[in-house]
Amino acid sequence: MQKIIYKYFNNSIEIQLQFFYLMSIMWILVGISMSVLLLAIDDFKMLYKEVQLSLYITNVLINYFLLRYVEKTKRHRFGSWAIVVTVFMITFPIIFFNCGGYKSGTSPFFVVAIVITSQLLDNKNERYIAMAIELALYISCIILDYKGMGYSLVSHTDFDYYLGVLVNFLYSCIFLVLAMLIRSRLAENRQEENKALYLELLNRNEELAEYVKMKNDILSIAVHEINRPLAVIKASSSDTLYLIEESPIDREEIMRNHEMITRRVNSISGILLELIDAVAVEMGNYPLNRSPLPMAIFMQYVCSEHFDRIDTNGNMLKFKLEEGMPDLNVDREKIEMVLTNLLSNAVEHTKGGTITVMAARSNGKQYVSVSDTGEGMGEEALRRVFEEQFTTKNEQWRHGYGLFTCRRIIAAHGGDIWVESAIGQGTTVFFTLSEDVEHG
Repeated sequence: MQKIIYKYFNNSIEIQLQFFYLMSIMWILVGISMSVLLLAIDDFKMLYKEVQLSLYITNVLINYFLLRYVEKTKRHRFGSWAIVVTVFMITFPIIFFNCGGYKSGTSPFFVVAIVITSQLLDNKNERYIAMAIELALYISCIILDYKGMGYSLVSHTDFDYYLGVLVNFLYSCIFLVLAMLIRSRLAENRQEENKALYLELLNRNEELAEYVKMKNDILSIAVHEINRPLAVIKASSSDTLYLIEESPIDREEIMRNHEMITRRVNSISGILLELIDAVAVEMGNYPLNRSPLPMAIFMQYVCSEHFDRIDTNGNMLKFKLEEGMPDLNVDREKIEMVLTNLLSNAVEHTKGGTITVMAARSNGKQYVSVSDTGEGMGEEALRRVFEEQFTTKNEQWRHGYGLFTCRRIIAAHGGDIWVESAIGQGTTVFFTLSEDVEHG
């Protein structure tokens, strides 16, 4: 029984299909039980038994094959109409008269038929037409029986009538209660589904609002950051034009302007690349191209290459790298992005101090850190340092999305990243990478 309930009354199927399954299964049970009851009673005439048995067995077969057909094809509309016509419009009137008319208690079956029809047929016009036909048919049956124009194949005793009333009443109640239970359960499920959809819609709206805010913030930050180097480029190019018109031409000044323009163009290029990376991270479109990498050697190379170019505050670079560490299976370009970002932040907030780059291993992980002896951060900045668009200095782009991007990159590698800092005591950014990831 549990398998039947799960199979035919699943929450995901349409309400009309559920009522079709209900009607088919219940009428099969009614037909079988009534057939057994007829065979067990010896008082009825053989002709009456034959007619009733053939009627119930026919309906059992019709409903069984309809159930199998609709189960395979999902054509519940055809199956529903077949039940309405064969059971409600043909079989119910015949049973009504052969059981003894309205005195036998079969009249409640007419109510069951109209209630179930209203649920079986999902087309509004078809539903009203079928219910109108049934109502007219059933009223006609009751009037004919009341006027004595009905027929019966057997003379019924009072016991037969009482038994028929009891059986028909019980079956009618069972049908109506099950119909109400299914309807009530489906209504509850619809409410839960609507609630879930509403919550999902709220979440989507919140995500959309965040993306809109992110877009606007990115655009405002990008415009702000790009305007400054553009202003320098514009001034340097205009100055170069004046220098070209002078005689003699000051080549050294022109070359200085050219170098200034080149640096500012590279600065714009870096801003745009970081913007692209930040958007890619936020949208989840950030695949990793892993390959074996000797972390300590790679760190020394990257930091040494970039330090002289980006440090303008007279700092000193130190390395504390453990030897003999195994290669890591990581994305080389993205790990370089993390290292250069951390190094850039360190030299930006340190003047005349020391930048220390450390690498060590423990318990199957390699620990990397970039430390400085600079100004450090307060508790509020430390708490929000990995938030997108957070900045400790309005004109410093890398604090807007740099550490946010670093966190996403390290997380994509399955590692952790955190910051230790105090005002006046410098800052250290740590991250870990696992040695267990297989080389691909």
